[in-house]
Amino acid sequence: MQVKKYRPGRRSPWAVYDERGALICLCVYKKGAEAVAARLREASAQAEKPLAAPLARPRGEG
Repeated sequence: MQVKKYRPGRRSPWAVYDERGALICLCVYKKGAEAVAARLREASAQAEKPLAAPLARPRGEG
């Protein structure tokens, strides 16, 4: 994730881009854009973790 100005200029919004450079969202404040990027990084890391163990079936189900 990358956070940078959407367009050069003082009043330009902050943009969040993915690893391929695709625009994810625009935010008014840099702090908000950084928070969005952090949440997306966390979600991505969680999605890549393998499950600990498969769920056991209740008795009687075959």
